[in-house]
Amino acid sequence: MVISFLKYDVARLNPIYVSGLPVQSVSSFKLLGVILSNDLTWNSHVEKIIKKANSRLYALRQLKKAGLSKTDLVVIYCSFVRSVVEYAAPAWSNVTIYLSDSIETIQKRALRIIYPSMTYEDALVHSGLRTLVARREDLCKSFMHKLRSNNINVNNNPVAHLINTLSQGHEHNYQLRTQPINPPFTRTDRFKNFITINYF
Repeated sequence: MVISFLKYDVARLNPIYVSGLPVQSVSSFKLLGVILSNDLTWNSHVEKIIKKANSRLYALRQLKKAGLSKTDLVVIYCSFVRSVVEYAAPAWSNVTIYLSDSIETIQKRALRIIYPSMTYEDALVHSGLRTLVARREDLCKSFMHKLRSNNINVNNNPVAHLINTLSQGHEHNYQLRTQPINPPFTRTDRFKNFITINYF
């Protein structure tokens, strides 16, 4: 998967061969259940989990028709449906507003099935649930707290240095918005540069 945000066409890279066969170039792939895209957005991942969660809402409807209590339906929703849209949330939780709203519709539909006569806000209060946005924020905070409280070090966690730096409140001295007066490379040099093609 090639990641590039260059405004001009990226030069074709030489194919990588494994056992004599070229490795296929893809625009996205699944890694540990999370879909990564070459445009570094989470659209594909969110679409996938929404589709999977929607298919599971059918079971919720059938269980309600079978006469299951509302309390049991909420428990089943949390374990069978909500778990899908919260899987690996600390990795992808920083999504755009419209994607976040799309994810929230899953819980709105589930609560409409369980409490058909209530508004979403009333159903949240009655069921004791919170919005998915609030839960993702808590999941991220809990994840970072666990990393910081486990006395991690470089030997057992590759991001230990970054996390320890953030937890100690250190600030960097980078001037991120400083632009050089004269660009260091010409267009031709940048176009041929391997690092530019692969990492910018």
